[in-house]
Amino acid sequence: MRCIATSLALVIVGVAGTAIAAPTIDGKISPGDDYGSPLWLNTVPTGFGDNVAGSGGGATGLGAPNAVNTGVEIRIPIAAIGYSGSGPIKICAFIADGGNGSVSNQWLGGLPLNTGNQGSPASIDLTTFTGTQHVEITPAVLASAPVVDGVRDAVYGGTITSPSPRLQTNYTGYGKSNHNQVVRGGPGTQDGSELDNIYVGINGTDLYIHFGGNLEANGNRLNVFIDSDNNAATGQNQVLGGSLRAAAVDPLAGAFPLNNCGAGGGGPGLKFDAGFGADYFISVNGSDIDPDPVLENNTIFTDAGDLPTAGGGAFFFVGTTAYGVAGGGAPLAGDPGAPDIRVSINNSNVNGVAGDLVGSTTVAPNVDFAYGSELNGLYGKVENGRLYLLATGNIERNYNALILFFDVGPGGQNRLRGDSRNVVTSAGTVRWRGNVDIDFNNLNQMGANQAGIVEDTNAPGTLIMTNGLKFDSDFAADYILRVANGDNNNDRVARNFANAAFLRTGGRSEDFNNNSLDFGAFDGGIKASFNPIVFGGPRIDDFSTPNSQTNYAPRLLSAEPQPVADPASFSGLLRVSIDNSNVGGVTGTTADPVAVAAVTTGVEYSLDLNELGWDGTSPIKVAGFITSGNWQFMSNQVLGDTAGTANLGTTRNVDFSTIAGNQYVIVPVGGPAGCNRADITDIGDTGAGPDNQLTVDDIIAFVNTFGDEIGCPGTPGVACNRADITDIGDTGAGADGQLTVDDIIAFVNAFGDGCPV
Repeated sequence: MRCIATSLALVIVGVAGTAIAAPTIDGKISPGDDYGSPLWLNTVPTGFGDNVAGSGGGATGLGAPNAVNTGVEIRIPIAAIGYSGSGPIKICAFIADGGNGSVSNQWLGGLPLNTGNQGSPASIDLTTFTGTQHVEITPAVLASAPVVDGVRDAVYGGTITSPSPRLQTNYTGYGKSNHNQVVRGGPGTQDGSELDNIYVGINGTDLYIHFGGNLEANGNRLNVFIDSDNNAATGQNQVLGGSLRAAAVDPLAGAFPLNNCGAGGGGPGLKFDAGFGADYFISVNGSDIDPDPVLENNTIFTDAGDLPTAGGGAFFFVGTTAYGVAGGGAPLAGDPGAPDIRVSINNSNVNGVAGDLVGSTTVAPNVDFAYGSELNGLYGKVENGRLYLLATGNIERNYNALILFFDVGPGGQNRLRGDSRNVVTSAGTVRWRGNVDIDFNNLNQMGANQAGIVEDTNAPGTLIMTNGLKFDSDFAADYILRVANGDNNNDRVARNFANAAFLRTGGRSEDFNNNSLDFGAFDGGIKASFNPIVFGGPRIDDFSTPNSQTNYAPRLLSAEPQPVADPASFSGLLRVSIDNSNVGGVTGTTADPVAVAAVTTGVEYSLDLNELGWDGTSPIKVAGFITSGNWQFMSNQVLGDTAGTANLGTTRNVDFSTIAGNQYVIVPVGGPAGCNRADITDIGDTGAGPDNQLTVDDIIAFVNTFGDEIGCPGTPGVACNRADITDIGDTGAGADGQLTVDDIIAFVNAFGDGCPV
């Protein structure tokens, strides 16, 4: 053994200067990255969709639209639609945007497979499509009245078997919902809209329709046309124009939402299949109309009207109701004489049809595109003045966001401040300073809103926050970095984007005109040109506008006299890369520790510690989570000890201090943990352990330990001794219970990197 040890020492001393450089920022663990063991591994299945191998993230292609039993449920008085109460009726339904100016590819009956979104409804002629774009059905006689809550009751009958016009035949081009939300709100959220199936029943004087699927709460509309007498000669086979109603009560619709479907709405008018004459129209949408504190995040709007053959029907804003109200709630503030239609939406479906072209070339695994969002592990180290992190997992291609917060010194925000504004108090008007504007002000949408900034009853003129994202009691955020990716309208071109801001304890710096004297930062674009994203300029706004923006990292730049003398010196302080190849790790129902630990791709960062504001001594704490694209809805994919499988909901209302454990991870910066994995002992090898220095004593200790137990067979994942610092191939999985040449190579490389000052 002594000869082997001596030879090994000579080899280490001879090659220690040939070490591989710092980690390559490419979104994965590569040989030589030297991350060591993970700092954190996830134990919670993802509530934001599991990225699995196959087309559109689904191994079975289109999916299982017949398996969906939640969605939009409607109760309609039979008398309102002119139905006789017996015999077949015909229903044509589709999803469009909030103004009915553009139509999705979600129709029942479904459009041909892989048909895209359809544009202006007034220009659509359904007779030009293969198949039948309506459903003819005799309503089931219901043994009892269903509860109108968006959940399909058993009284509707058994599950539809495929094929059937009552089932969706196309992927959804309006976003795939994977957030498992019952109550949903927020304009621009990425929850998705789809129509999977339809069930129709009759009970006494009411008709019940249940649409399986999702209706995104961004104003998207479910439009339902009913041929109640099953007679194409009556009603409208092509929607007529001029259906304005006198009272524009609906605050989102304004004019009646049927208008853009009719003649003069951008085309000759929506034309149905031959044999379909629409007699009645219902439109349902769910929206957040924040900042109204009453209707925020939970409001359903319903419009309806009849469609006489010659036009001139009666049209009504039926009213509003809250999500999740059993029975659909009572219509509120609708037009006088509006029919008593009840509606409820349950958006918890995460199954149904795929959210991408079936058989597309962007199948998973794919380095650019993922079809679900998840966190599996966090790797990290401090080296040569930079913080290196790898969050393994995926970010869905719908611009879901992975958001990290950093606590790197005294001060910071334990609760996010939100927008700047003037607040009237008992002591006069007080200026509340919020945070900078990044990503269309979405940072501030996570912080305290107008209703959450109140006067302290014990200190006149002093403002406090009652809402806004709140961290653990020992975490105060000094910096934020957000990353997202996706494509535009299924153009299959991958795009990466990142945003950054630093967070002053008392809010952003402002001039006398309330313009921000701090920058918000963004960078990114088509991935081929932004991989990694480097925050390399060239944009630097002046401070004459309320919200100055830059493409450089924001903190150090904001401290510079303006204009900046040498902008290029601020390039590359932040670097980010995404690799979405993972199809393992957590699933939607499981978090197997072996599978979680095996994931080696995700989002990788190289961050300058001065830019983050590290004081050089404080522990570096990282909090993070995945949200919807507008940052306003938080998943259950959270760094730290978060327990339970439910998504956490509206980000502004999340309070990590109420959750057991720490919702952050500490990245070691030296001391007893060692400056890197080659720091295995102190000077003289006294037994005190790592000393944050790399000296000949570390070499001697490694050589002696390695020579004492050649082979060292042990438990995979558990170091058999201190020379066992990596696995075979140095994949980043850490110790493997064996001593091999890979441990020698890893030690040499780490020793050559040195310890940060």
